[in-house]
Amino acid sequence: MITEALVPGLDGFALCRQVKLAVATSDIPVVILSVIGTPQRAALAGADAFLLKPVEEGKLLASVGLFLPHLRSRASGAPLELR
Repeated sequence: MITEALVPGLDGFALCRQVKLAVATSDIPVVILSVIGTPQRAALAGADAFLLKPVEEGKLLASVGLFLPHLRSRASGAPLELR
């Protein structure tokens, strides 16, 4: 899951905490993006990665790529096909 830190209502940090606290979703990787440097808040929320915006495409793809083996092992059937 990729989320922005600063959104109205349920911000990315609160969303991350909810995802990580729920047994059914706790193993979903969470990447938080933000225009402000808040990696400590992201870590406290349980985020698996934090990226400062603007995010270079390569950095975003590399961060998501770290979680692909995990996601493939959870999937039943064929592995993800990336193009």
